[in-house]
Amino acid sequence: WRGKSASQASSLTSKGRAALGTSFKWGGVPNLGLDYAIGYNAALGIMATEDGTTVEIFGYNPNSTFRLGANAAGITADALTITLNAGQTYVLEAPFNASSPNRDGWLGASITSTKNIAVNIGEMLFQTNPASGIGQDAGMDQIIPENTLGKEYVFIRGNGVDAMETPVIVATRNDTKIYVNGATTPIATLNNGEYYVIPGTNYSSSSTTSSVPGANMYVFTSHEAYAFQALAGAAAQNTGDINFVAPVNCLLSSTVDYIPTITNMAGMVINGGVTIVASIAIADEDIIVKYGSSQVSTATLIAAKTALAGNPNWKTYYISGLTGDVSVAANGPIAVGFFGFSGAAGSSGYFSGFETIPTLNVTVVGDGCLPSSVLTATPGFTSYAWYNSGVLIAGATANT
Repeated sequence: WRGKSASQASSLTSKGRAALGTSFKWGGVPNLGLDYAIGYNAALGIMATEDGTTVEIFGYNPNSTFRLGANAAGITADALTITLNAGQTYVLEAPFNASSPNRDGWLGASITSTKNIAVNIGEMLFQTNPASGIGQDAGMDQIIPENTLGKEYVFIRGNGVDAMETPVIVATRNDTKIYVNGATTPIATLNNGEYYVIPGTNYSSSSTTSSVPGANMYVFTSHEAYAFQALAGAAAQNTGDINFVAPVNCLLSSTVDYIPTITNMAGMVINGGVTIVASIAIADEDIIVKYGSSQVSTATLIAAKTALAGNPNWKTYYISGLTGDVSVAANGPIAVGFFGFSGAAGSSGYFSGFETIPTLNVTVVGDGCLPSSVLTATPGFTSYAWYNSGVLIAGATANT
């Protein structure tokens, strides 16, 4: 989905069946905007897929308030319970002003349900770089449930300056350590529902004044976590956007076969470019990027390549100046995104990886205490490893 107004633009990528689940975190980026009259907010959209679905929203700042009709602070409860039938939706808005906890009080809140739901997140409007003056844009995306998250993430920088190019990690478990670019010391440790903004200076190239698109960053978390990316279409502070990023894994698809009219943002003409995360085992000449009736040359791909510090299994590319319908194909796992801008409007999207995340659930038979309980993981994987308080259990290689 792509949309625009006079000065804002954004896009949202449906995650299909991968979007459905019963436990989520409200994600996004801290909103640092200064032009309070313009209407900054964060929003959460929920859709039920079955009748009689009970949804609970909790864990946000108890001082946060939400819109009720014309009253921007009409909902004051510390937790919310909603009942929806199939196809019904519920939207919760968190507007804010200079003194409001809604700058980030909602970030990391839990959304749980008794039956499968789909969840969208967004901020309209938002700003991540108030030091550069007044300016804002819209950002939104659809997310996936907690049980399908991963631990390894690769971010590719957009056209913004450091303050606008910041990954945001939201923890789903206590004692989640965040490691950047292969470091052995965590940059932060989070508990369930907490977030951390990774400074843009951690990209392979950084700048506080100009664009350095295509730089990359590798992030590993000790437990499964949500990963969001604030990025921008240009160095101007009013071209930001928000992507929800999928973890990298060896099951990524080898093809993204249709990004329609990459320069068309709901009638607004933007510049068009794609980001690619690819397995290091794929030769440059085996990555085929087509746009309209043309194909990106191998020489251009090689010039656009950046090695990934901290994980030698992946490499990244940024290819700009594309037009028409775009497709990317390879003979191994890849992930593809895009970003662009036109004047004051920036937009981006991330298309890959959500449908290929291995889903692991563990069932418990017994009272939950060892050794009087049996733990059984999802069958069908080629190998298993079990840990006790982070220590590998020797010989425990079956799914039970």
